[in-house]
This record gives sequence, structure tokens and C-alpha cells, in this order.
Amino acid sequence: MSLDLVTQEVLKNALINITREMGGIIGRTAYSSILNEGHDYSCAIFDANGDLSAEAEFVLVHLACMHFSVKACVESFGIENFYPGDIVLHNDPYLGGSHLPDINMIRPIFRDGKLVCFAANRAHYPDVGGLAPGSFAGEAEEIFHEGIIIPPLKLYRGDVLDEQLITFFAANVRVGKRISADTSAQVASLRIGEQRLMELFNKYGTSATVEGINYLMDYSEELMRNRIQKIPDGTYSFFDYMDDSGENTDPVRIVLNMTVSGDEIVFDYTGTDPQVKCPINAPYAVTCSATYGAAKCILAPDTPLNAGMFRPMKVIAPEGSLVNPTYPHPVAAGNTNTSQRIFSIVNGALAACVPHLVEAGENGANSDIGLGGRNLRTGEDYVLYLMPVGGMGARPTKDGNSATINYMGNCSNQPAEVWESKHPFRVNQWLLRQDSGGPGRWQGGLGYVIEYEVTDKLSDSLMSI
Repeated sequence: MSLDLVTQEVLKNALINITREMGGIIGRTAYSSILNEGHDYSCAIFDANGDLSAEAEFVLVHLACMHFSVKACVESFGIENFYPGDIVLHNDPYLGGSHLPDINMIRPIFRDGKLVCFAANRAHYPDVGGLAPGSFAGEAEEIFHEGIIIPPLKLYRGDVLDEQLITFFAANVRVGKRISADTSAQVASLRIGEQRLMELFNKYGTSATVEGINYLMDYSEELMRNRIQKIPDGTYSFFDYMDDSGENTDPVRIVLNMTVSGDEIVFDYTGTDPQVKCPINAPYAVTCSATYGAAKCILAPDTPLNAGMFRPMKVIAPEGSLVNPTYPHPVAAGNTNTSQRIFSIVNGALAACVPHLVEAGENGANSDIGLGGRNLRTGEDYVLYLMPVGGMGARPTKDGNSATINYMGNCSNQPAEVWESKHPFRVNQWLLRQDSGGPGRWQGGLGYVIEYEVTDKLSDSLMSI
């Protein structure tokens, strides 16, 4: 059947709004403050092949990663081995994950006995084990130092929880008693996604709704191709560095040659330095997320987030390089730090051909702070994950945003009151750092100053690159 334009638009917006509602469930019901206050999660709908079809404005670094994750689960199990009520759990960065703290859940959606699509979400847990609280160990030399690795496994079979699996997971993290509260939030999110999809199937029919899912991807592809066509053909290059590798003080170079031809772009990272024994390696899926995300934000900010947007773009990342490491190299900060640098590098390449669309460079760094110990007041173990932020670059027609989670995060600052109420931790001051943005007609955004005091013994981990 062929849908009229009005129905196509209704279904497009309905599908995106379903993912927003799924996200709202996690935000309201998760226990960990990084989820219920920081909103470090994403929710999406995928077609029956595992292609990303609809996603609202969540965490940008999850964009392509979730696409690769669901694809990996489909390949791992085979379409024929999914059943109603199943939920797959996994976090492997080498199978489309971003880093180990990001836990994926995928639920197949059936209609009249046929698998028609998937609902999925990804949530950043405060800890998944490893050397350091928060699972960000600057001294990690292999991924085993960063926490528990979960290959695609069925957490639910026919809506029956595998309690042994969740018990095993909880036993390997510092705050295992709270794991079930966050996993339950993700499960509830998937169930509301399934419920809302069923309502669409009932109202418009299965064929029409599936056609709407496909239309959404085709729509995004067309928008992106139209924007790319406006760029002069040619090759545009840019490079930048990570400050050091952790192994030594030598900077690590990331190189991009971006070739525009008609309505397509090739992003080629050949020439980037080799992978390192330090957690700044960015898995291929993370490199794709940063690349696609930058292209979307700069060229087509109104384009719906889905795999259709990826079709006009190709990412070449040499295997064994910083932007496509091989197992078992560590990757925790590749997701939070290197991804931001990749975004900035794409920004730099696009500045050579569409300078009127590109903002100035941002604060250039991302810090990950994990604090952990036992709260003597409550007698419970805790992990507090902090994401200090800086200012964003000035935009073509306005000032840059101040004290904002970087390009790839799109998360919220967590209130000091929440930190203090749940942890032996006191914030003495937290204020914008005056005159810290770059001057000009349009000024760069301000960073902030935070002074905090830990009121008890703890272990800590700090990564800032």
C-alpha cells in the first residue's frame, strides 16, 4: 500500500514521540542519579532488520552505536530465534556498544506472530566493575580492566526474567544492590514502547505502520542528500590531537580527509595514529556516531535521527587505529572523550566548505570522575559519577552555550542537592567562570568552577583528556 502524505507525517511524529515516552519512563523510574537527573540514556525503534528507524533527541554518541548494537544482536541470535517477550541484554563495545557502562536492552516486537520491529534502549550505569569506581580507569591497558563484558544474552525469555543472569551481573559491580532498579526502568521503557507500537498497529494496520517506519528512514536520507548536494565537491582535510596516550606524553593524532561528491560524503580517517594501551580508543561504532552526529548537527539539524541519514555517508576507519581499535584494547574514554574530538575534527573539515554553518571550537576536553566507597551514614556502598563540563564555541549568529555537556553527551547537569543527599559529598561552590569564553562579536560559552568536599573515605578515578 502507499500512504498519503498526511498519514506519513502522523506516523513519523508518532514513532519519534514513542521513543520520547520510552525515555521519560527511564528518567522517572531509574534509581541512579546519572539516569534520573543526568538523563544519560537513549531510546529508539528499529525495523525488522535491525536498522535504526526512529529516535528522539537523546545522547548523540549513542546514535550509530545503537544501530550497530541491534544489528549485532540480530546477527548473534538470528531473526528466527527471537520470540515474543524476549529482551536481550549486552554492553560489548566491539559489538556496537559505546563503553561498558552503557547497558543495552533490545526487545523484538511481534504482530500476528511475525517479528515486525525492535524497541531498544541504552542507559549509562554508575558502575559495571573494573579497576576504578565508575568503571573509568585511566590506567586500564585492556578492556577487562574496565568492567564486566556482557555479550548478547537473553535477560527475558517470553517475559520470564533470567534471575541468575541479573544476579551474576549484580555480583560483579560495586553497587549491585541497585542494579535491579535501573534494569527494571529499562524493561518498563521497552514495554511502554511495545504498548504504544501496538496502538499504532491497531489504528493504522501493521502494513501501514511498517511503511511509516520505512518512510521515516527514506525521509531522513532525502533531507541529508539535499544538504550534502549544496556543498562544493572536493576533499577537505582537518586533523587534531588527543593530548597524550596515557603510555607517554606524546600527543595522538586523528586525521580526517572528507570527500564530497554530489550528494554523498566519504569520511576517511586513514593516517590516524595507531590504537594505544589506554582507554581513549574509540570503537568503530563510536567513530561513526561522532561523524554522523557532526554532519547532522551542522548540515541538517532538522533531519530525524535514523539509519536513512547514514546512507549518503561512508566512514573509513583503519582497523587497529585510535578510531577503530581491535579487541581487547580499552575504550571507556573513547566514548566520552575521543568522540568529542572526532566531532570537532568533522566540524573543522566542514568549516572549510560551509563556514557559515559551523561554530567555533568548544572547550576541547571532557572529564570523567568516579567516586566510590561506603557511606557510613547509610552503611551502603556507593558510586558517584561526575561529568564536569565547559563552554561551547561561539555560533555563526549567537554566543556559545555555557557549562554544557559536550556535543556527544546532551546530558543534564545533576543537582548538587541530589549528590549531597545520596553520598558523603558536599558542594562548597558551583558557579560560572567569568570571562572564560573566547571574546568576539559572538562569544564562546563559559565554563564553570566547582569545589566539592568528600566527607568520608573513598576511592576515586579521574580522566581528563
